[in-house]
Amino acid sequence: MDDYHNGKVPWQSGGNSSPYSETPPNTGYPKPNRFATASLILGLLSILTAVMGTFYPPFALGALAIILAVLSKGAGRKLAGYAKAGFITAIAGLTINIALLCSFLYLLFAVPSFSQAFHDQLNATSQVLYGMTFDEMLEQMQ
Repeated sequence: MDDYHNGKVPWQSGGNSSPYSETPPNTGYPKPNRFATASLILGLLSILTAVMGTFYPPFALGALAIILAVLSKGAGRKLAGYAKAGFITAIAGLTINIALLCSFLYLLFAVPSFSQAFHDQLNATSQVLYGMTFDEMLEQMQ
């Protein structure tokens, strides 16, 4: 009998040269950290949703990206490159969102012409959606 039929499989003979071995060969690249990659993706989505003008998604996505970046660190290690990028993009998304929110609130309360135009648009939209203006709804609540 030969070695193959005696139970000795050729790729389990101790070498890592076969594609069927149990442990993959060392390629020299570090294994990707999934938390760091998820942090980067969520940070980029935070920026994208902040630029699109949404309010809640950038806060949620940015917070998750920061949490995953910190969790990817592990015990006593430095942040990986993707984790640093995820952390930075999350902070950028949160900053963009807060800046847009502050500028909107400034325009709404400090510029009378914008405030009146916004109020007129709100009344028109409420009339279309609910059959009564926003001012009429406020009067009914009182």
